[in-house]
Amino acid sequence: MRKILLSAVLLTSLFASCKKDDAPVTEDPIPKDRVFFTLDGGNMKNYTMLQLDDKQRVDYYIIADLNRNYYFRQDPIFDADSRMTGINTNTEADPSALLKTITFAYNSNNKLVIINHISPTTWNRLSYDSLVYNSEGKLSAIYHSKPNNDVTPQFAFYSKETMVWDSKSNIIARHILPLSGDTESKDTISTATYTYDDAINFMIKPADLFVMDLNNGITWLSANNPLTQVTRYPAGDSVVTINNLYTYDRGNYPDSIFRTRKATQGGAEVYNNTSKFAIKYKILDK
Repeated sequence: MRKILLSAVLLTSLFASCKKDDAPVTEDPIPKDRVFFTLDGGNMKNYTMLQLDDKQRVDYYIIADLNRNYYFRQDPIFDADSRMTGINTNTEADPSALLKTITFAYNSNNKLVIINHISPTTWNRLSYDSLVYNSEGKLSAIYHSKPNNDVTPQFAFYSKETMVWDSKSNIIARHILPLSGDTESKDTISTATYTYDDAINFMIKPADLFVMDLNNGITWLSANNPLTQVTRYPAGDSVVTINNLYTYDRGNYPDSIFRTRKATQGGAEVYNNTSKFAIKYKILDK
C-alpha cells in the first residue's frame, strides 16, 4: 500500500553536510508530485481540507468555518474502476451523519455527464446537472434542471453555464444564461471573467475535485491559479470582484493567499473584505 506523507510545514531548504568548508552546498530536490491538503484561515477555525485514500483518490473534502458554526463534509463513493459514482454528505442537524445526496453518470468515454441531486432519505432525484465537453475534452457547458411539478416531477432546464478557455488551458470567462424550455435567453444572469498567474494550480489534482464545489470550484479545472475574478450581474447592476495575491515556495507552488473580495451596486461599494490563508500540501510517495 502506498503511503501519503504529510508535510507539517512547507518545504524548507536542507543542506548537505560536508567535511570541507569550501565544498559546494546542495539542496534536496523539490518534490514534483504533491497535492493540496489544507487552506487555513488561522488556527484551523476557517479552513478547507482534502484527504486522499491509499489509491490517491479523494477520501473526504471539508469546508468549515467554526466561528460561524459551519461544517460541511463530503465523502465520495467509487466503483471498481475508481470512477466517482456518488457523494455522501453530512446533515446540518447531525454533522457526524453522512448520507448519499449526489450520484454521477458517465458516457462511453468515461466522461462525467450527469450529476444527480437526490433526497438523502428516499434517494429520489430532486434535480440534475448535464455536463457538455468540447472537442478537446474540456468542460464547455453545464445545464441545470429543476422539476416542473411536485406530484409527477418532469425535469426542465432553467439555466446554462458556458465556459470559455484560452490557449493556456485556463477558463477565462463563464456566462450563466436563463433557459425556458429549449430557448436560450440573450440576457445573461451573470458573466465572470478571470485572469491567472503562471504557476501550477494548487487545486488541479485530483481531476474530479471540482465536483465537490461546482460553483466556486470551476477554476480548479484551469492549469494556473486565478488572480482576479470579476462577476457582473446586469439585472441588479452589481459587480463582485475577487483579487488573489499569492506567495510561492521555491517550487513555485502557492503557499499563501491574501484575498480581497469587494461588491458594488450601482457603482457604490456595499461590501469589502480581506482574508489570508496558508496553503499546505501532501507530498505523494510514488
